[in-house]
Amino acid sequence: MTHLRESQQVADKDLIDLASKLCDAKTHRFWTWFQIHWILSDFTWGPCPRGLSALAIASLFGLDIVAKVLLKRVDLDPDAGDTHGRTALSWAAEMGRTSIVKELCTTGKVKLESEDDSGRTPLAWAALLGQTETVQYLVKEAHANVNTVDVERWTPLSWAAMFGQLETVKVLLRCPEVVVEHQDILGRTPLSLAALNGHEKVVKLLISRTDVDINSKDGLEKTPLLRASQEGQEAVVRLLIGTPGVELDSPDLQKRTPLLWAAKNGHEKVVRLLLDTGRAEPDRKDVFNIPPIAWAAHGGYVQTVQILATRHDVGESFTEKQAIPPEVDPVEVLEQQHEAVVARMLVKREHCTVEYLLRFAPSWGRFDNEAWYQTVENMLSLKFAELHAMTQKTL
Repeated sequence: MTHLRESQQVADKDLIDLASKLCDAKTHRFWTWFQIHWILSDFTWGPCPRGLSALAIASLFGLDIVAKVLLKRVDLDPDAGDTHGRTALSWAAEMGRTSIVKELCTTGKVKLESEDDSGRTPLAWAALLGQTETVQYLVKEAHANVNTVDVERWTPLSWAAMFGQLETVKVLLRCPEVVVEHQDILGRTPLSLAALNGHEKVVKLLISRTDVDINSKDGLEKTPLLRASQEGQEAVVRLLIGTPGVELDSPDLQKRTPLLWAAKNGHEKVVRLLLDTGRAEPDRKDVFNIPPIAWAAHGGYVQTVQILATRHDVGESFTEKQAIPPEVDPVEVLEQQHEAVVARMLVKREHCTVEYLLRFAPSWGRFDNEAWYQTVENMLSLKFAELHAMTQKTL
């Protein structure tokens, strides 16, 4: 098909006939090569569609001359859909076949806003893949609706922001009717989608607008900064924390702040960025009364724990029972070779005693492991005999 597309500048009848035969989806020959092509191309559209028309095939592969010939046939429905509900216009838009998109739109026989099984329109597909020229034509000349929503309530702008299609986002933002703060089914705006996926340039473009709320919250009350911190998007976090008006410690439904999420997921560079602002509360607990440093310890993120442990206002909650996630057994953590993390979690303070350690070990039988004794001895600088005596007293 690539050779046919490249050689179609010459209107050779034999060539057109050959291409037309290859595009005939009713033949066994077509399905033989098309299914192989579908698999080898690693398409992300799901199962190989059935019921494609010859026009849809020509549109998919950019065979302009074949498409023009087919559009002259009175017995052909240019708006026929396949088993995915996708039309020739949908395929042409996704693949950026702008010339074919124009041919289809000017027939007056296709639905500009036709939706496939996922509710996506041709414009949404073009935006998703960053087909800027096609998007430009659809919104400026064909006057496609820029605010259509699919089954997940994503608009073309949502898709473009999600995949970091900067030039496409610029085109869509120039449409006066575009809803920049549209929320998807989870309450996420285009800014939030761009932030969580680390698309710094798209984020910068969006926050430069006066109609974009930098602190917008989704259905889980997560801000764009929180989403970016949770995913470890360092560049986006740096951009957002340097933007006037950003709420650095805004919590979500679980009372977890951007710092807590960054610590919980072991994103040490993001943790350092947030702490260096001097505006993030390093010991702020979530709804379970667990601080960032305890979650970092739970995940085994040694460097993150060390960064948090150096802060002068972190540590008091270490010796509280709630400082360790309720489902976490320090013994289990030690067995997973997170000894250094547990050491930081318990902290070498005078009031961090052996009694405190034992409070969080419900399965006392595990103390029979001498290697575990040795780990605790090194961790708290205790004599082996003292620890052994304490465990025997507890038993």
